Amino acid sequence: MALPPNVKASANAVPNEKRADFDRNPIYDRRVVVFYDFLGWRNHITDAGCAPANLRELRQMILRHTRMLGVKTDLAIRTSSFSDNMVVTQVPDDRTKMLMQHLANVQLGSALVGFLVRGGITVGNVVHDDEVVFGPGLNRAYELESTVAKYPRIVLDPDVKKEFADLGPLVVEESGVRFLDPFRPFYIEALKKAEQEDPAKVAAAGLPPPQGVFKKYAKDFLDNVLNTLEDKLKKPTDDAAFEKIAWLHDRIAKQTGKPLAATLPRVKPKAAAFFR
Repeated sequence: MALPPNVKASANAVPNEKRADFDRNPIYDRRVVVFYDFLGWRNHITDAGCAPANLRELRQMILRHTRMLGVKTDLAIRTSSFSDNMVVTQVPDDRTKMLMQHLANVQLGSALVGFLVRGGITVGNVVHDDEVVFGPGLNRAYELESTVAKYPRIVLDPDVKKEFADLGPLVVEESGVRFLDPFRPFYIEALKKAEQEDPAKVAAAGLPPPQGVFKKYAKDFLDNVLNTLEDKLKKPTDDAAFEKIAWLHDRIAKQTGKPLAATLPRVKPKAAAFFR
């Protein structure tokens, strides 16, 4: 129907399908829910200051996560992000194991350049689309990240142990907590033999070409991660931050025959630090 002559169509008129979507009654879907972020992100921001090159590094770290998740079309996942917080959901099926392996690779690649990942994985009800994500499943995944994980690791909800039973040696359990543990030689060896991401898909996502980082560092990969962690431990670090970083450092050091964190020189900060 035509508008009256004295009424002009608004340039900001909402398409009918958008309005219909706004008014619809959503229902919860039962999905695998992953919530993770970077330990000490506030410290990374403080250290970066206002230097554009440093800000680029922080932005690129987030983009590597969000865009690479977009490349994983075979996993049928949905993603959302805010600051350094990442949410990934997926229908629980045979592809969940591949999602866990991707998250393990995320941990390895991030740690190599000094960014430590901590998160939680559960199965629960969520509403997750291109614009919003919420629900008890997300609340639980955040609870696992914030109160159970503690260290730079991604923990699995004990309530859904049966659903995550077939993940092989990638998952370990210590003191009643199950978590992904890719910081082991056998896993690095497996990655060296694995195929790289499709270069065309990576380029389409606006990411640099795959560097074959696991093949490049080969058996020295864990040593390089250890060196990165030692650099962090030698900086002014309060007890809470030192404990979290040292936890991962010592897990690797025990496997590679290197000195433990307690033997490194400590430099405590003059003022209270924040390292969540």
